[in-house]
Amino acid sequence: MLIKSRIDLHSCVENLQANVFVADKDFNLVYMNAYARKTLKTIEPTIQKVFRLNVDDIMGGSIHRFHRDPKKVEAILRNPAALPHEADFEFGDVVLRTVINAVWDETGQLEAYVVNWEDITESKKLESALSDKLRELNNANQELLKRNWQIEQDEADLKDAHEVEERAHAIKGASANICAGPVREAALQLERAGRNKDLSQTPQLYKVFKKEFQRLLEYLKSLPLPS
Repeated sequence: MLIKSRIDLHSCVENLQANVFVADKDFNLVYMNAYARKTLKTIEPTIQKVFRLNVDDIMGGSIHRFHRDPKKVEAILRNPAALPHEADFEFGDVVLRTVINAVWDETGQLEAYVVNWEDITESKKLESALSDKLRELNNANQELLKRNWQIEQDEADLKDAHEVEERAHAIKGASANICAGPVREAALQLERAGRNKDLSQTPQLYKVFKKEFQRLLEYLKSLPLPS
């Protein structure tokens, strides 16, 4: 059934379960439906605090009372290519999502602007909380990866320490067999370092061992060959 009268159309919008504003072409608010008034009442304390207005004071005034940059808003609304325009409107701890469109008469002349909007404050809070949780999870994951890498490094160091211990033990035994005291002592120090999983002194111990081992080689070369 077609709606032919303005009264019927007004009744439909007035009873619509959505927030609806209408502003004239000079950007003055000339209509709000019952649902919009009801929603505004729930956030009236914030409106009073931020804009120093009551809900009953909103009708008849310019929509620019709520805009930080009226010229920017007007440039958007006067550009048909930019409509319909969607924007989130934040004030205090309230966030409203708005969609505004132009209303044209039969001759194509601008007649008014219609805005439907919703209070998305709670969904924004949930979105922010979810974002924080995801950030925490990501940080925790990075920490786990870091700890896992450290464990792998520790395991590699343990393997190296075990290798140092085994090789030093073998050299210590061999040096004892030929009565090479300094070499045996250096090998013993390396073996202890490997057993204690302490590789911090290994480079220096290797230098001492290499030096003593080189001296042993030179000594052995200087001995006369058996006839």
